[in-house]
Amino acid sequence: MTDPHFDFSFSVFVVIMITLHLLVAAGILSKKRWGLAIFKGYLYLLLIGIPIGTYIAQRTLKYIKLNEVDKLYK
Repeated sequence: MTDPHFDFSFSVFVVIMITLHLLVAAGILSKKRWGLAIFKGYLYLLLIGIPIGTYIAQRTLKYIKLNEVDKLYK
């Protein structure tokens, strides 16, 4: 844990994830189609986060499909 290379890599990862989350939030709140597309892509990546990530992603994707959320972003 005291390795400087680890600290730098972890910091870069955190900055990238924060940027991704802010980008998704801005797109969703401004009701842009690209925001929904990035959010869905993020959910598909979250599917590999067994077991909790998979559960959350499946439920959210199911909600988006059943409630036709795509129609709000045209």
